[in-house]
Amino acid sequence: MVNMNSSKSIFKHLKLNAFISLFITVLFFSTSCQKKQTLTENGSTPETKVAKPDTTVIAPEVIDGLLHSIPSPLEISLLIKKTVVSFISDITNPYTNCDNYTTPFKQAVNLGVYSADIGYLGLYNKQTVSTLYVRCLRKLADELKVGQFFTSEKLQRARTYSTHPEQQDSLLTLITMSFEEMNEYLNEKNRRNVSVLIVTGAWIEALNLSLKVYEQNPSQALLERIGEQKITLDNIRLVLSVFKNFPEFAPLIEHLDELKKVYDRVVITYTYGEPEFSEEHGMLVVQDKSTSKVEITPDILNDIRALTIRIQKLVTAV
Repeated sequence: MVNMNSSKSIFKHLKLNAFISLFITVLFFSTSCQKKQTLTENGSTPETKVAKPDTTVIAPEVIDGLLHSIPSPLEISLLIKKTVVSFISDITNPYTNCDNYTTPFKQAVNLGVYSADIGYLGLYNKQTVSTLYVRCLRKLADELKVGQFFTSEKLQRARTYSTHPEQQDSLLTLITMSFEEMNEYLNEKNRRNVSVLIVTGAWIEALNLSLKVYEQNPSQALLERIGEQKITLDNIRLVLSVFKNFPEFAPLIEHLDELKKVYDRVVITYTYGEPEFSEEHGMLVVQDKSTSKVEITPDILNDIRALTIRIQKLVTAV
């Protein structure tokens, strides 16, 4: 059993969560058609069969609220560095795989994967290898026609911010703005499935990194975060279910359904506390007084780890 106290200020979490929530807040307000087995720039191919996003699965206005609970990979990377001093090598998706991702589906989901890897590497100031991963990210972004949101200037600023703890807020703002701009573009181009895959890939890799780090350096804070992913997984599955009619999504959804069965064994209970509001540097800060408790046994953790490895291999396989 793990006792978990909430953060003194969840404003930083809100900014971090914006990395994803702003990224796909407006994904489900349109029922325009997407062509089957395609993630191309305009969302169509000459195929005759048509797959449509199923917006009847859950109301769009409910989706907005759910997405705010999805943590960004950068948030988890910050937690890893805070709780684990030493860097662990060889736990990221190899950058050498990048050239082998030739389908739009693989390119989109691994753009998310590499964004999580870059967050982990950058926070440990691994500049040389980070540069190789940034090249992968830019290549995949260019293939998906969203390279304009990952310019050399932005990526250099992100690397600089990541190595200076006092500039973490600037890093979060930069990331949030970049993904918000990309989301708006993808929304305009009717490419919401690309957005969902990027977000899902980032979450899968962030969970994968957390589990690998915990295996070598157990910490209560990291275990708490892993247990909390029970809620995040439910939200990810809801988002993906909108695209259940897209055949390329099916294996991923099936694997995540298996992971849910394991996470259903994790027990999370909450004690509500009235939040306190204040203003710092012109920004609203919320001091969360709620507390929660996560119950996760070693057997459950091992099952989560095994399934997460399978899912990560599924999305990163070349």
